[in-house]
Amino acid sequence: MKIELSPPVVITHMHIANKCLHVIRDDLLPGGTKQRAAAQMLQNLAEDGFTEFVYASPFSGFAQIALASTCKLLNLKCTLFCEQNRSLLTKNQTLHEFSEIAKQSADSVYIESSLQSAEKAAKAYCELKCGSYLIPLGFQCNEFTIELAKILSVEWSHICKKLGRQPSVLWLPVGSGTLARTFRKILPQSVLLKCVNVNVLTLDDPRILDLASQSGIELYHLKQPFIEPVVDSPPIPSNRYYDAKLWKLIEKHISNDDVWWNVAR
Repeated sequence: MKIELSPPVVITHMHIANKCLHVIRDDLLPGGTKQRAAAQMLQNLAEDGFTEFVYASPFSGFAQIALASTCKLLNLKCTLFCEQNRSLLTKNQTLHEFSEIAKQSADSVYIESSLQSAEKAAKAYCELKCGSYLIPLGFQCNEFTIELAKILSVEWSHICKKLGRQPSVLWLPVGSGTLARTFRKILPQSVLLKCVNVNVLTLDDPRILDLASQSGIELYHLKQPFIEPVVDSPPIPSNRYYDAKLWKLIEKHISNDDVWWNVAR
């Protein structure tokens, strides 16, 4: 049985300096935006014979929650290699709160000292486990992006219908860049993507350089380190290491009727 985890988007309308901002509230989804395509991708891979799904997660990454919870619903095995908690808010906890949530649904969770160490350990694990599938950072693989493109195309049509027009600006956070790359493929060039790099990756990472080279993308680079949570949060639930870091830039550079895709809480 196919499981539907991509309900129609919820839009909250906010006003900043007499300008309207339309916020896509994927913080309302248990697994955030990644949840929308995860179920179909996992079902497709399970049909191909994969029985276990492995992921190396940044300490405050939300994809770990989307993967673990969806695997549990589909009765598939999930193994996580989680970067140890680097949060400046909860130094006394080995796992970040998001990893703790994911742990409730995952079959196994291994703690690693860094994201690089987690990725290396996850790769080594999959090389030894038959039937395992290693999901890359941010779900940046064809199996996922194909499904995500289909789903986001449908949801963007809903957004245009609800707003009565095609938005001209879409604000997005950039961790691995999966969401931004997918949107750039499916949206017309008339829609400008204002993407904010939150420093999960280094500036010379090929994934960041690829985004910077694409037309129709305006890429902002934050000076704030990824491990440092935002202080001035927006008036809606938003990940303090990812989406919430867009808030001050949006306040400063907003145009009337901009859209902000709030990926996770």
